[in-house]
Amino acid sequence: MDYVGHSIGPVLNDGYTDDLQPTLSGRLPMGEGQLLRVYCNNVVVGYADIGTEGHWTFKPATPLEPGKAYDFQVFLLDSSGNELQPSNTYTIHTTELNHDAAPDAPVITVVHDFAGDHQGPVAQGGKTDDSHPDVSGTAGAHDVVTLSVTSPSGITTVLGSAVADSNGNWDYQLTTAQSITATLGEWTFSATATNTVGTSDSSAGYSVETVGSNADDITPPDAPTIFSAAETYDNGHLIGVKNGATIDDSTP
Repeated sequence: MDYVGHSIGPVLNDGYTDDLQPTLSGRLPMGEGQLLRVYCNNVVVGYADIGTEGHWTFKPATPLEPGKAYDFQVFLLDSSGNELQPSNTYTIHTTELNHDAAPDAPVITVVHDFAGDHQGPVAQGGKTDDSHPDVSGTAGAHDVVTLSVTSPSGITTVLGSAVADSNGNWDYQLTTAQSITATLGEWTFSATATNTVGTSDSSAGYSVETVGSNADDITPPDAPTIFSAAETYDNGHLIGVKNGATIDDSTP
């Protein structure tokens, strides 16, 4: 159990903690009065009393060092002090203060199209004819960002990874072999950020629709313009009508 820093609570086996004197606990359904010998990295570091209903706790008397892995194991002792069946091994990794928290969730901010006549940022849900666009976003500084894409048929593929810079910006350029126009339709990118202590968080999806070459031009056409009108006289002759004028021809 971690009681230090911003991220407190249970520490999973093989997890990370910035509490250098974490509290170990467990339960043996053998009643009170028994004794546990506690090992850390195969060295005896103390003893834990088994209390009410077999619950026990142990807190290292000497702080652990940050940046290391520690394997804890306990042995139940018999009345003569002999070790009986050992427990499982529980591993924790120590970090500097507040370095055990989950990373900032990555965000995919833009998919950039560099192909065809219509190039530039592709909005969420927008169209692109670029078979290997550039994907960029933000994450925690120096996090490793792993980018994946899900095809129109629902198959998810890991594309690769990029390291966020000191400002948290990252960028990944799809390779020629990673074409997303082989199958036209909706492709969804997602990113997972992993920080320096190995904890991860994932982004929301960013979807684009792949289309044929130059079929991604979403520029609206020029608006139509009415530039003349004419009124028909009884003799069949036409006469121009000014914009805003009043006429009695029902079929000008």
